[in-house]
Amino acid sequence: MTLKRALLLIGSPKSNGGTSMILAEYLSSRLREIHVEVEIKHVHQAIDAGKEDELFEAIENAEAIILLFPLYVDSLPSGVIRFFELFQERKGKNGGKEKPFYAISNSGFPESIQSTVALEICVLFARDTGFVWNGGAAVGGGAILEGKPLEESGGRAKNLRAGLALLAVSMSLGGGLSKQARDLIGRPLVPKFLYVYFGNKSWRKTAEGNGVGDRMYDKPLAKR
Repeated sequence: MTLKRALLLIGSPKSNGGTSMILAEYLSSRLREIHVEVEIKHVHQAIDAGKEDELFEAIENAEAIILLFPLYVDSLPSGVIRFFELFQERKGKNGGKEKPFYAISNSGFPESIQSTVALEICVLFARDTGFVWNGGAAVGGGAILEGKPLEESGGRAKNLRAGLALLAVSMSLGGGLSKQARDLIGRPLVPKFLYVYFGNKSWRKTAEGNGVGDRMYDKPLAKR
């Protein structure tokens, strides 16, 4: 099977600029380069506006679906969970019509393994609604990508770009997410010690900006 139409579902509550959208924009560019028509839909906005039927119609028109979402408390954002529930309620166990379903998670944790539970939820959704699970991958430390196209993220995103490009080719041929693509997508964007260092620096800057820089190590409950 040669893929002609792909649907990218953005599972982030952010309407634009988030890591999920940055990943989607890069993946959609690679798909369009190999002549795959791409549609992008924002799950949260549709659910909040009561327009879930538009999502269902887009799924009906697509030949493959990929969900891109941020990790929220080891799970999926509430809008995505609600979408899963509505789809199962209204479309039933054959609603996916054996279409390929992929998922890519991103999180603020430096380790991509933190998204394991969330991706397993996606596996169960695909199984229970008649999609064919074609694989999932996770991006760790995705927060450092926000606000900048992936093409402009330099060497730190080299492996991520390569993994997404491999995924695009595999999708276009109707194949699953390869181990090579999954490993490339999941490789750390920067060494863990650097990620932690700059994360702590950002926390201090935020605290100082709110006038509580000297209270970072307060323990108000320790005396109770």
